[in-house]
Amino acid sequence: MTKFFVTCWICIAGIAILSAGSALADTKSGAITLKSYDSPDDTPVTAQLGDKLKVTCKFFIQNFFGTKVIAAQAWVENTGQDPMMFSYNVAFFDADHNLIGTAGQSNFRAAIKPGEKSQMGPIVFIPPELISKVTSYQVTWYETTADHF
Repeated sequence: MTKFFVTCWICIAGIAILSAGSALADTKSGAITLKSYDSPDDTPVTAQLGDKLKVTCKFFIQNFFGTKVIAAQAWVENTGQDPMMFSYNVAFFDADHNLIGTAGQSNFRAAIKPGEKSQMGPIVFIPPELISKVTSYQVTWYETTADHF
């Protein structure tokens, strides 16, 4: 039931984008075993999404000012010819598909220009003992041209 509500939340978040004009929605999900890393450079890629905006996602455990958190970092590159906007949403679940935590980020105030790169670093603050219960993720990516806003 919780996964249903998260999926609905992600869909609602994208309705504004989709109603504004042509948009791409891309979703990936899968099993995951979160590990601690000192640097995102050492972290394996978890998911890659997008069409004109290519996004590479890495999910890992990180020490954030003394607190254990889930980092949901993503790197974006605009490979298209138009300025682009996006919405990035990720959710983490336990073995029974119960929602443990979510994070998201969007750029609806400043488009990513053609050839430009950007990085996002949303983090999921949850009780540290729940981090070890994460067994799967779902990430949804929306992208659209800036002139649709």
